[in-house]
Amino acid sequence: MELVSLEDVRAARRLISTVTGPSAAVRTPLLPLAAEDEQRPLWLKPENLQPAGAFKIRGALHALAGLARSNPDHAQTVLDVLCSYLRRPFDHPRDVGGEWAQEQVDEAQRMLQVRLTAQRLIADLLPRAGEADAPVLDLDLTGATVEYFDLSQRLVGSVVLRHARLFSSNNFSRCEYRGPVWFTGSTTGPGRLSGNFRCQDAVFHDKAWFPRVRFSGLASFEGTSFRGPAKFTDSTFAEPPVLGGAEFLDHVEGAPTEPVEAP
Repeated sequence: MELVSLEDVRAARRLISTVTGPSAAVRTPLLPLAAEDEQRPLWLKPENLQPAGAFKIRGALHALAGLARSNPDHAQTVLDVLCSYLRRPFDHPRDVGGEWAQEQVDEAQRMLQVRLTAQRLIADLLPRAGEADAPVLDLDLTGATVEYFDLSQRLVGSVVLRHARLFSSNNFSRCEYRGPVWFTGSTTGPGRLSGNFRCQDAVFHDKAWFPRVRFSGLASFEGTSFRGPAKFTDSTFAEPPVLGGAEFLDHVEGAPTEPVEAP
């Protein structure tokens, strides 16, 4: 059995540092320390304060991210696993209201942190837009609940966000979409901030489908290039969408309102 080296530990730390925070060391006088110097403090690392309530999130994320990075052929499989987790039903008291016991609120908050971590890892595994010879990877987030989802400046193949719920501010700007994109029937909700939908200076090479989407806040497509057919039929906008500099090079159904300047 090959021993783990110090460099292995450092590499693992670098790998997961962008998706999970460090556990704070806390001093405790409650446990005795068998040492000659009775004044020596005892420090603990409470991993139960991590999003999942244990250290397991570190190992799981390290395994998934390491698999995708060490063998690019597995990157799509890892993305499929992360997307399937985000497709699981999830509610947060801030978004759905009603009466929640404190234990339920705490559990929802922990799960939210895990989901945000999964979102960051998805973005981290996608190549950057414009990257030469980069693999084209797909995302299936049908019916998913996301919040502060940031895919900006990423190269993606097909994206399926049908009937998804997007809370707070979500950013799809400066992305290059090589395959078809579906947002059919999705909604943007308020969350902690307004339900902003930013898709500025992006490029859609294939169809861009936004029918029956409910935009509850700012929707900005400023500077975006729609090179395939686009559809906005029966979509509703809480305020006029920002379309300044956007270009539609193919057929458009249910075109949004006239362009307005970005706020």
